Amino acid sequence: MEVVKTILSDLEWMGNNIMPEIEKEILETGGLSVYAELLGYFSRSDIVLTMKNNGNIVCVFGSENKYGEGMMWFFTSKEVTKCPVSFYKVCKEFIINSAKKYKKLFGFISSDFDTSINFFKHLGCEIVDDVKYKNISGYKLEYKEV
Repeated sequence: MEVVKTILSDLEWMGNNIMPEIEKEILETGGLSVYAELLGYFSRSDIVLTMKNNGNIVCVFGSENKYGEGMMWFFTSKEVTKCPVSFYKVCKEFIINSAKKYKKLFGFISSDFDTSINFFKHLGCEIVDDVKYKNISGYKLEYKEV
């Protein structure tokens, strides 16, 4: 597994290869396109990284400073299913390191993503609030482990 700084071509590739359920959520909440949404995160975030497995993009992820708190975000491709253990390890390291930079580290996840919710719980995150954005119900997660 390789983690590198994200370049624009990574965003373009991910825009065409993101997991279908994530694309659906982006478009249902008013995103013009996956690529446009990724560009927004890319431009607002403190750090944006690309995770690759054998040269294939698994995930584009990062954290954005929201008034001293860090909002983590992850956009995955189908490649994630080929390397779940490595993906977990990279995400865990990223979350631990990001938590050191902010008063709190949080993220949002759709309530439809049961597997992802459980994944983030294993990473040390807890559901702290129910949220609704347009027609998507979900949860606010906070990293709690130290």
